[in-house]
Amino acid sequence: MHHAPRLRMSLVIAAMTIAVLATTTSAFAQWRQPRTSGFGLSYAYSGGTNGFRLERAQDRYLIDVGWFDDDDGNIYCLELGFDPTEAFGEYGGVPFMVGLGGYHLGSDVDEIDDSTTVNFWAGVGDFDHTSSGLFFQYRYIFGGVLGGGQGIVGWSF
Repeated sequence: MHHAPRLRMSLVIAAMTIAVLATTTSAFAQWRQPRTSGFGLSYAYSGGTNGFRLERAQDRYLIDVGWFDDDDGNIYCLELGFDPTEAFGEYGGVPFMVGLGGYHLGSDVDEIDDSTTVNFWAGVGDFDHTSSGLFFQYRYIFGGVLGGGQGIVGWSF
């Protein structure tokens, strides 16, 4: 009769061990799945206007916010982008993004008023951010307070 409580305790411990191992294995398998999105922090250089962006990329879409230092004041931006090659099937070419951005200049100069513009932009480079590491982009903004080309270097995490 004394063996029955020990047997039950052994069965309970064995069941708990199996449950913990199954949960741990399942959690590890889910943790190791490939990422489908990520963040990137970048520095953009365009001559007189330099600044930073925080990007969030998911699948073929991108959203970012930025701050730039300009001779006339601070420029803040919110940009949305998407990969148009998805619409053309398996393009397999250079990673490409197009988008729309809102840009606000908070001027420090008395003769220049604050202004807000909305402009199109296009870029080539690494917009994926599904793996950690260094990335490069080139963007061209078509007009407005932040218009022109920008070389971008950043780190995705």
